[in-house]
Amino acid sequence: MRDAVDVVVVGGGIGGLTAAWELARSGRRVTLVEASDHLGGLVRPLDVGGVIVNRGPEAFAVRRPAVAELCAELGLPTELPAHGSWLVTPAQGAFRAPARAMLGIPADPSSPDVVAAIGEAAARRAALDADLGPTPGSDARDLATLITVRMGEGLLERLVRPLVSAIHGADPSVLPVDSVMPGLRDALRRTGSLAAAVAATLPEGPAVASVTGGMHLLAEALAEAARAHGATLLTRAPVAAIESGSRGRWRVVVAGGTDVPEAHDVVVATSGAATLALLQPHVDTHALRTTTGQPTTHITLLLDAPELDDAPRGSGVIAAEGVPGAKALTHVTAKWDWAARAAGPGRHVIRLSYGRPGQEPPPDSVDTVTDAARLLGTDLRADQVRDSTVVRHAGALVPADPHVRDAVLDLSRTMAGRGLHLAGGLVAGTGLPAVVTRSRSLAPMLGGPASAPAPRAAARPADETVAL
Repeated sequence: MRDAVDVVVVGGGIGGLTAAWELARSGRRVTLVEASDHLGGLVRPLDVGGVIVNRGPEAFAVRRPAVAELCAELGLPTELPAHGSWLVTPAQGAFRAPARAMLGIPADPSSPDVVAAIGEAAARRAALDADLGPTPGSDARDLATLITVRMGEGLLERLVRPLVSAIHGADPSVLPVDSVMPGLRDALRRTGSLAAAVAATLPEGPAVASVTGGMHLLAEALAEAARAHGATLLTRAPVAAIESGSRGRWRVVVAGGTDVPEAHDVVVATSGAATLALLQPHVDTHALRTTTGQPTTHITLLLDAPELDDAPRGSGVIAAEGVPGAKALTHVTAKWDWAARAAGPGRHVIRLSYGRPGQEPPPDSVDTVTDAARLLGTDLRADQVRDSTVVRHAGALVPADPHVRDAVLDLSRTMAGRGLHLAGGLVAGTGLPAVVTRSRSLAPMLGGPASAPAPRAAARPADETVAL
């Protein structure tokens, strides 16, 4: 066994990499272990016909500045989408998504693009929000209840539900407001209307941005920066257990015998299920019942299609329940200028997303060209496809209900006192900004670099648990 380090980080996704970099540059001796053969988690590159695009998340929300600030510190340029998005519903056909909205909740229910999207009657009902005062809906726990009380069923059914179901893989009736839109209820109480709360929360301009060249460059830059500050990053190192070590330290046991030094502190930045499995020998997790959303399948096509040069449906399309085929399409080369440059004139990359709640994954024989043509409103032929790739994702962690969320925070505080610190979506919430914010906050919580750990309860044996 090598000499002890200050921190072992378990998990090499964006959360783990951010924690490793932040801790290493503050002077801690850091070792990171990742089970797979790559760093970055879902944030990875994808080669489709020689054009490198995103395999997983392609953007980050700019409402919270954490990722934009991180990119700036790492010297990574970012850019905004070149076009807006569209929606397709069975009743209304295709229409532009309102420009000033959060998950379909408009900053101005009377704006022309909102009226065009939901109709005059539903827009008039939504506009009544301005006269309700701050109290109605302010205690709503789920998103659907908040929308219905403040702006009515029309907005919920025609705009919010299609967007939320496609983006989060879950119905708004099961999504806690505070998890998917942190701070919105406080802004409602402060401003007196939901529309004003959205307006106060929205950034100027598009709601998302991307790293120029692809989000995978963020993972690569974090890994390089962490190594530059002395961190050791190990891949193909699946963690089997976290056990009590010597002198009150922790021992991270890796399957296959990879030698990992003992540590004063451990940061667990794995998926929700993996985190709970690692903690279960040390703490009672009965109060935590996490759920995952619908598994999704992304099929990415490279097309010779000059007819798409004018971006007929902007940066992409979200399809409501009842529209056959894919639930969403991203026109990658219309959305990001860097992708258009990489593909070249007349060539286009589109990504189709499948996996509505309750549906089976699409078969290998799915007619992606027909689905793409339907959503883009443009005739396309199979012989225009130059390459295609299929990526299947397990269901992502659905934002926890408030009771589970409280239990997770209690668990985090309990374990932090013993030197096990939680990062990742289980404790941070959904989205890269939340994960990055949580990981960057860990450095001040941990003991000083290259020193004895701060006084804390000794690590307990595996058969002794702590009740929440």
